[in-house]
Amino acid sequence: MALEFHIVIDLAVKVICVSILIFIFLLVLRNVCANKMILLGFANLKIYRIIIALSICSVVLFILIVSILSISTRREISLMIENLEDCTELKIVNSLMTLKGSVTEESTINDRRIIERLVSVMNKGGFTRMTSRGCIETKEYIDIYVFKNKREIVKFRIIGGYVLEIGEEPELRRYRSSSKKLLWEVRISLGVTIND
Repeated sequence: MALEFHIVIDLAVKVICVSILIFIFLLVLRNVCANKMILLGFANLKIYRIIIALSICSVVLFILIVSILSISTRREISLMIENLEDCTELKIVNSLMTLKGSVTEESTINDRRIIERLVSVMNKGGFTRMTSRGCIETKEYIDIYVFKNKREIVKFRIIGGYVLEIGEEPELRRYRSSSKKLLWEVRISLGVTIND
């Protein structure tokens, strides 16, 4: 999903640039060659207006495609937190995804359940790849940081669908806080490494 998303973005940028160049060319053509427009057939057939309209439509179309892909990605990743309480924020900026929320006082959170749902959704979204022989040639790695009250308690790295645990062992915890809400945050960083 991530690779296709970047391809569409690149294609949309190229289309926008080409559309702008066509628009500028037609404006110059109209101003410089105003007297010769009839000979060129632009005045009667209004070809330049048709080209401008098509260019604008193509730009709008690609912007819509990129927007739809972005929305579908957000919805797909949001599936991993559907059972968590008080989801207040989900952001995806380039390759960094930040998930924020809160739980009420004396709530119970299973950190491993959060990580497992993250792994499941990321794998389903195509963020990890393996060859037909089952060998990992291009490893897309995912670093997951779990914060509770701005303190990092869990760090995971996912490579090729496998979870390499780094840091503290997540466990079922019951939090009791003097404040009404306990803030938690999950940060996900995506990257690519190549096997030697």
